[in-house]
Amino acid sequence: MNLAPVYPIRSERLLLRPLAVADADALVAYRSVPEVCRYVPFDPMDSSTVLARIEGSWSQRTLEREGEALILGADVDTRNTASARLVTRVGMRQEAHLVENERFKGEWTDELDFGLLASEWPSRRLPGCPACEAVR
Repeated sequence: MNLAPVYPIRSERLLLRPLAVADADALVAYRSVPEVCRYVPFDPMDSSTVLARIEGSWSQRTLEREGEALILGADVDTRNTASARLVTRVGMRQEAHLVENERFKGEWTDELDFGLLASEWPSRRLPGCPACEAVR
């Protein structure tokens, strides 16, 4: 198996690409804030930690063997109601509620998984989103 996405992956409102050293300051700006880290699987990070991750575990660009992963997007901790409202508001649907599926920061936590099929995207009409209206 070999999966090598062609980066960047673009849509009208989204750009997915691997992280680069040039992204370090922007990542530290939010990953160092304790409140931001409340519902995510990491503690606040300093610049040396972020740089080590960019050059290490986050540098994966292709999938070549079973068990490898590309990190391009995340799930929602059920306690993070603001994130759950946001993904619902942009038209995603809740597909799973996993109960106590992960030991997270010293406690068992629940996870919400959301999804949206590519075929469903054109039918979404989001108030105040000109780009979404243009897709229709």
